[in-house]
Amino acid sequence: MDKKAEFGEALAALVEYATVQGNELTKDDITSYLSNIIEDDTMYEAVYQYLSDNKIKVKGFTPSCVQSTKKEEDAQINPATETEEESLFLNMYMDDLKDVDVLSLEEKMSIMEQVIEGDKSAINKLTEAYLPSVIKIADEFKDSGMKHSDLISEGNLGLFESIISLKNKPSDLDLFFEDSIRNAMKNAINTEIGMLRTSSYAMNQANAVSEATTLLADKLGREATLPELSEYLSMPEENIREIIKMSLDAVNIIPE
Repeated sequence: MDKKAEFGEALAALVEYATVQGNELTKDDITSYLSNIIEDDTMYEAVYQYLSDNKIKVKGFTPSCVQSTKKEEDAQINPATETEEESLFLNMYMDDLKDVDVLSLEEKMSIMEQVIEGDKSAINKLTEAYLPSVIKIADEFKDSGMKHSDLISEGNLGLFESIISLKNKPSDLDLFFEDSIRNAMKNAINTEIGMLRTSSYAMNQANAVSEATTLLADKLGREATLPELSEYLSMPEENIREIIKMSLDAVNIIPE
């Protein structure tokens, strides 16, 4: 497994662990999941920020609304469709762009070579060099239904993953990192859409079971048994059990 995939799997496992912990983690928790992948302690700051952006509290870390980025005059954000909170986030993010300079392609290439040679400090430099691209690309997906701040967070992570997994010099440096950023955002959007569809399907299933329970109770003069519901809905009993278990509505079923 390459380093990028390994990092992605470890991060996903960490986020899953965080849900069990009430969306609160210690730095030691994070280190235990990522110590075999992240060798430079300064790189943990990006992980802490990513987790904070995703509503996971990291004890001992004060999240910032923005990360240091390089100035890029044509990186524009249209806040028209954003909430007040989103607009504030984006304005602060853009304001931070003014504090640093833009690197030339030659400078980026030089830093990229340092990364490949194992210079850990160069990773942050290269990450910063492409953060303005994250903002530009996020604007491409402004009508996706995903919050701009979430798109930026996912894009930053995709950029970071592609940098730490660098082993060979890409033929087109800008295209390589921009594709990594764009793909990370697309994956996040697709995941969110899939979750919404799954949630909608589960809700429809729960409603069907609830309605069937009511109809059968009226017809039979008593609450329906599980086999009766199964026959009425043409649905396996195990599926009905799971739907009832997951449903937020109280559905009363007489045990078999």
